[in-house]
Amino acid sequence: MQTAVILRVSRAAAMGEPHVWYEYALLVNNQIERQSPHMMATAESAARFARQQGYVPSGDIIDIQLGAAAAPRPSRAIA
Repeated sequence: MQTAVILRVSRAAAMGEPHVWYEYALLVNNQIERQSPHMMATAESAARFARQQGYVPSGDIIDIQLGAAAAPRPSRAIA
């Protein structure tokens, strides 16, 4: 079985606190290869999902910061 690491992914919010979620990933040729299409609320839920997909979680959590979120746009034109 292949080993998975847990990612703590954060993205700056346009307003307020950053958005944070967890995913699992594989290490392939010393590169992080994100696998999970789901944003999970806890590291434990990401590890459980990795096990359900047939991977063995290593127990490591790697922090990743994504680029800033776009500013919110109005849903209609403002006159």
